[in-house]
Amino acid sequence: MAMVQDKPNKLEIMQRFVDIFDTALLTIEEEDPDEYHKLIGELYVAVNGPHFDEMMAKQAVALFVNEDGTTGEHWAIKDTTGVAESEGITFDSFTAADWYYVLNLMYSDYYKTVGGNIPMYISLAKDWILDKDAPAGKPFLYWKMIIE
Repeated sequence: MAMVQDKPNKLEIMQRFVDIFDTALLTIEEEDPDEYHKLIGELYVAVNGPHFDEMMAKQAVALFVNEDGTTGEHWAIKDTTGVAESEGITFDSFTAADWYYVLNLMYSDYYKTVGGNIPMYISLAKDWILDKDAPAGKPFLYWKMIIE
């Protein structure tokens, strides 16, 4: 039996598969929204692992109610990535979007204690994300736990 990747019309076959899958997802969404959201979450992790991509991180951070009275991000992803580069932080075990989420999380949750001390937010974020006894994907898993 020939594998899909060996067939000359493999792109057409894959498109048919996607179309069938999309139709099935729409049916599940209508009939059982909770199951639909669970399935979408599982598909997201299958593609990205337990890590944020930029779009998902921005959606998560947009929901923050910050201790300074604002909502959403305090720093844009380009800024948090720049901070990581200047601090020598590499994205080996987490993504730039994970770092963006965590640095904004530190600001959101600890503003009353830390105030305007930016180096302290960076230090807290590094400690939090590099926690040696935490599972891989700690930022994403933490977010999933909070929203469920």
